[in-house]
Amino acid sequence: MPVSNLVAMLAYMLIAQAPSDAAVACASANLTDADKSAVARSMIDNADTPQLERIAAQVEACLRPTGADREAGRALMIFVVAQAAGEGMAPMLTAQGIEPVLIDRWFAAQPEEARTSLPDEAAGERIVRGLIAAGVPTEVAIANGTLIGNYIATLILREQVRVGHPPAEGREP
Repeated sequence: MPVSNLVAMLAYMLIAQAPSDAAVACASANLTDADKSAVARSMIDNADTPQLERIAAQVEACLRPTGADREAGRALMIFVVAQAAGEGMAPMLTAQGIEPVLIDRWFAAQPEEARTSLPDEAAGERIVRGLIAAGVPTEVAIANGTLIGNYIATLILREQVRVGHPPAEGREP
């Protein structure tokens, strides 16, 4: 199953509470930079990757001793996959002359509604204009729109899990 479909499917399921920092650390402890890059590439290309099965097994192993329910497992899986994909995309952005911290700062400055909803076309244009205003050259921002959009999607998914909101119907990545 492609990672975007997996993340969307999992995100639609009710998320009662955010995973703890300890659970996130446990579930992502064995992920290498190569794993994160593969998860990122999988999300960008809408393709499958064996790393997802490994992450799912690690999530289960981390939660089994705690007696956490399936809902907690789904929340942790969404968070860890989104985090791994974002961390895998960061070097890709940097290689294109886009500092991920510019996107992170822009994202953090947005109201909660913007941080927990996938942007429409108008919002996407505002994002690009904001990045250009922050110092990203116009041609670089435009040429890397898909990468930027996927990176922002990873931030949105993590924020949705953090606040306990699944994405709005029809707005999944």
